[in-house]
Amino acid sequence: MKPSGVWLFRIVGGAAVLAVSFFGTLWLIDNFGGPSMLDLARSGAQVQVTFDPKVCPTLSIGELVCDTPYVGRYEPATNRWMLTGKNKNVAGTFTNPGTNAPNQPGNISIWGVLGTFDRAGTLRIQGKDAGTIQLSQRQK
Repeated sequence: MKPSGVWLFRIVGGAAVLAVSFFGTLWLIDNFGGPSMLDLARSGAQVQVTFDPKVCPTLSIGELVCDTPYVGRYEPATNRWMLTGKNKNVAGTFTNPGTNAPNQPGNISIWGVLGTFDRAGTLRIQGKDAGTIQLSQRQK
């Protein structure tokens, strides 16, 4: 084998090992890393939703306030999201149910505003990145 062939073989072999180890690790995490945030949220774990104030002017989010947390949980038996937070038109903190989200993992209704979220916690409204959703440490 020519010296250039040896280097090419080593580069291709190294890239293959790197790719297999990377995607293999992701597969292990997905299959053996415990329940995902999607699973936990769907089973009723408490979550915190925060809208990114940079994108809020371009979104239609009704009475919701940007850059303030909404805390609550999903109720599987009724397909209802119960989230507590601020209303931009009235002082105080309110709890408002949302029952219009499709009954599928990764869908959420925040005071009637439909959104989706992924395993990484990226919240999307109207197909745009709109904020974050994460498991909440605060208990009601």
